[in-house]
Amino acid sequence: MDFLTSDGAFTKITTSSDGNHPDQIYENWCTELGVTSASAGMDSDDTGWTTRVTPGASIRALGLTDKLGFASEGSIEIFKTEPGAGASKGIDIPGVSRMYTTNAGVRRMCISFHPGYDAGSAGTKRAQNDRYFLLSGTINRSSASNATVYFALRLEYGVGFTLALKLINKASIPIYAFEIGANDSTITQQALIATLSSSDPETLVVNGDYRYGTLSGTVINEAGLPAEREIRCYDRVSGQLLYKTQSDVAGAYTVPALSDGEMYIVALDDDLPPSLNALIFDRITYN
Repeated sequence: MDFLTSDGAFTKITTSSDGNHPDQIYENWCTELGVTSASAGMDSDDTGWTTRVTPGASIRALGLTDKLGFASEGSIEIFKTEPGAGASKGIDIPGVSRMYTTNAGVRRMCISFHPGYDAGSAGTKRAQNDRYFLLSGTINRSSASNATVYFALRLEYGVGFTLALKLINKASIPIYAFEIGANDSTITQQALIATLSSSDPETLVVNGDYRYGTLSGTVINEAGLPAEREIRCYDRVSGQLLYKTQSDVAGAYTVPALSDGEMYIVALDDDLPPSLNALIFDRITYN
């Protein structure tokens, strides 16, 4: 299934399963990444937000922007270009009732996990570092006996996301992927990607990949051997840092291509002697 393929914002959705509850998955992610969880401040009803997901402007998360959309009725929105700052609004999605979004004014890819009644978000938490953004909470309104969706989102800047979902107090709900047009009200594509069932003992995990493509290579040290080194990718025109990673023991690295223009990649020497200048691979493009 392809969304926004004309400009590379989103390329696929797959599904798998994980036995842990989303609350525990979120805590495991925080431990793994060494980040501290805090309130996300997104507990509400009938509301859609855009939230900045990077700790600064130096690393872009989602193509040409660093914002994510979240709606209290149960959806995540993936932007590629910078959204507007409009107020929340209702939107009609076939098969999903009472959905909300923002007047973003740009196309975006969305995943809906609406529980099928008038819901709201509660207990939202977030954590982040220079590479990942985490978000978790519940979609429920006012009653512990109502249908409730537990969710945990793990976003890797510029690469993709993992969304863990668990349902209680209702037999099943549809999980839709859809695209909202730039007019904020037209659904240009929609597909059922999974059915979330409360009878399933395992958590449903939806994986998404929205990068443009990848740039890859191998780092060799002065002895001609593979080297583990810090890798940084920059936009050639603006000088903006787009992504950073580490080459592995075989010297191999892969970075998402986050620019339509020219880029350059820098491989930094380690702190051991001899001290060497950085290696620079210039005028790289991805088409």
